[in-house]
Amino acid sequence: MDFDSLEKIFSEQKPRLMFLCSPHNPIGRVWTREELQVLGGLCEKYQVILVSDDIHADLIFSGHRYHPLISISETIKNNAIQLMSPGKSFNIPGLRFSYAVIANRKLMDRLSEKLSALALTKTNIMAVVASQAVYQNGAKWLDSVLEYIWNNHVFLKTTLSGELPWAKVIPLEGTFLAWIDLNASGLNHKQLSHAVRSRAKLMLFEGHVFGDAGQGFMRINLACSRKTLHEAVKRLVNALNQAKESPPFIEIIDKPVPSCKCCDG
Repeated sequence: MDFDSLEKIFSEQKPRLMFLCSPHNPIGRVWTREELQVLGGLCEKYQVILVSDDIHADLIFSGHRYHPLISISETIKNNAIQLMSPGKSFNIPGLRFSYAVIANRKLMDRLSEKLSALALTKTNIMAVVASQAVYQNGAKWLDSVLEYIWNNHVFLKTTLSGELPWAKVIPLEGTFLAWIDLNASGLNHKQLSHAVRSRAKLMLFEGHVFGDAGQGFMRINLACSRKTLHEAVKRLVNALNQAKESPPFIEIIDKPVPSCKCCDG
């Protein structure tokens, strides 16, 4: 985290609320306790409520540990909202179930009031039963899933390092999403996008949708069968190698917007 820039934003723009993604999507970082402590201190200093999207919190790999905000300190505990769901971890997003963990009663009442006004306070009974079932009985299954996803990550990283040495797979600490840096390819983002979609026939998340810093990055879902991943990586390697040898010519023509004569007067 860039705490200096963050404090400048807090100081100059005076936001009332900050959204955090923990662990981070798409980078795959698992924030350390120390990082969260500093962040919590800044939020307290500038009276910013911290809302954390922790939907990937169960998907943490060996050597790293997820730290719930309410466990960091009393300061953060009373100034945070954690958004949770079993949807990602146990592959039940279709049940559309999520919940918030809030220690501060006043903060909870404020959120409850807004949710009630939007008629978002009820869920279906199947979602409740399913969520209880996976949390009580799904640990062994989740451990197997984590192992499978990690092996997919190792396969992706090993294959790309051999076939596309300029492609960098960012180390995965959490989530099931691989973040790939393709900036050393020599291709611009539009050329990379064309290679992935038109040549490889893959639907990867393009990095720029996460902000300007994501230019030249691609995000790939590792929560799939090994067979599917093998096929996807094969197509990706072939398409990017072809694009390097023969970059697609992509022309963007900016046409002037015609004037509206009826409004010229």
